[in-house]
Amino acid sequence: MTSLYPTPADLSSSHFLGAISFALLFYDYLLTLDLEISRYWGSRFSWPTVLFFINRYGALLGNVPVIVQKFWSAPESSALSPHKLTTKEHLELYHQWFVITTQILIGVMLIFRTYALYERNRTILILMLLVGAGVVAACIWGTIFSGKVRVVLGPGSEMPVHLGCTYTIIDSQTVDLIVAWASMAIFDSLIFFLTLYKALSQRYLVGVQLLHVLLRDGSIYFGVVVVSNLCNIMTFIFGGPFTRGVATTFTNIISSIMISRLMLNIRDPSLANKRQEYSEGHANSGEVVEFSTCMMSEELSTPDSDTADGWI
Repeated sequence: MTSLYPTPADLSSSHFLGAISFALLFYDYLLTLDLEISRYWGSRFSWPTVLFFINRYGALLGNVPVIVQKFWSAPESSALSPHKLTTKEHLELYHQWFVITTQILIGVMLIFRTYALYERNRTILILMLLVGAGVVAACIWGTIFSGKVRVVLGPGSEMPVHLGCTYTIIDSQTVDLIVAWASMAIFDSLIFFLTLYKALSQRYLVGVQLLHVLLRDGSIYFGVVVVSNLCNIMTFIFGGPFTRGVATTFTNIISSIMISRLMLNIRDPSLANKRQEYSEGHANSGEVVEFSTCMMSEELSTPDSDTADGWI
């Protein structure tokens, strides 16, 4: 065990960032609920639909124990009781594996999406699968071998941890966790650059702004995920024992929100209408129409069509 003294700033950073993360999660859900109802409820069964709902509601319900971990309040006299310490360890373990599960789910959705975006290019698929397998291995390895040390407050300390389940990450554990998060950053960066390259290398529909295309294809969303991941890695490098990984919950939540936003944008009717208008206007010329990095030829692809498989 390691005797450490958390400061008020250490504890506040974790609590405040956690509060921001959970507020963002539930606010975004309420903000986009009408879009979810109109674009996904009642649609035919498909893998994109199933994965969308798993990600969407898995983030909402799966974070309930994490909220307890962050804000569970106990009387000061029982802050270090055996019961709380045991519960604390269980919540920490749950949080670690919940993050891994969420990131794997998001990774699968990103692979499907990018594979469809590159018109089922097997080389791209193999590349993503190889990198993804390495990421999963690194995450599991980092989680198993990092371990957490129990907080033991020294004599005379006036900082009993009676709000939430605060834990430390000592120097010897930092490398394992940096490797795990860095591997996820590499995968996210791969998806980001593949998507950005595809978007910038195509010619676009007349009247559709580049920003609109980047939002639909996910380049901007993936960029947000990459930046968030890098910020979390910085906390492991420059943070102290109580602030390392303080952005883990935020990074996990923002990743889930971004992929949900992407899936909602894929089924944006306004984009489908513009694509149809342009396709009809060029039908007589026999010209192959490209829209939002997706090849459109003889028939118009819709979110539920077999051509798009719901991913483009």
